[in-house]
Amino acid sequence: MTKSKKTDWKDERPVYLLLAIVGAVIAIVFYFIPKNSRDIDETKLVSVNDIVLSKDPEVVKSRRGERVLLHIKGIDKPFQVAGFDFSETIKRNIIRNIKFGDTISIKTDKSEFNKVDNETLFDSYTEINSLTKNGQEFLNIKQANNKAKSDLEFGVPAGLYLLFAGLIYWSFKTRPTLSPTIVIGGGLFIIILMMRQ
Repeated sequence: MTKSKKTDWKDERPVYLLLAIVGAVIAIVFYFIPKNSRDIDETKLVSVNDIVLSKDPEVVKSRRGERVLLHIKGIDKPFQVAGFDFSETIKRNIIRNIKFGDTISIKTDKSEFNKVDNETLFDSYTEINSLTKNGQEFLNIKQANNKAKSDLEFGVPAGLYLLFAGLIYWSFKTRPTLSPTIVIGGGLFIIILMMRQ
């Protein structure tokens, strides 16, 4: 039984070296992407004014966090406020104050809006970057750009963590007492929580 366990660890150990390499690549890529390259360019957005909600905002939960879908009269594909780095306050504010029948104005990517009638399995929503109702801003370009930058900032610590965790577990000659899956998964979860603050 002991021999089998050692054989299993011998087979599993190279996976952690691969994990370290992947982590290094992720950290380097996210470090060197210029911060302003992900800023949303307002000249590439289209304003869609005076559109009417066909039902209350819909909350969809997934592994990446909550998404808020806005269904608009006359448009089959819903509009979306997504990403774990849009604060829960922003999402709750939208859900609390925007209801069925309300008239809103949004800004979204021009090319995305041109495909608004082409809903597919992999393209089932249009992300919005600005949302206004009766002159009150619920989501603006600055918040959307902060979300994009936060995505980049998350990549560096996550990549470094995978690099060091992978190297540490790869360095063990025998199976460690603490499960690598639990330690690595738990560490990533903590990083996600810290980045959401």
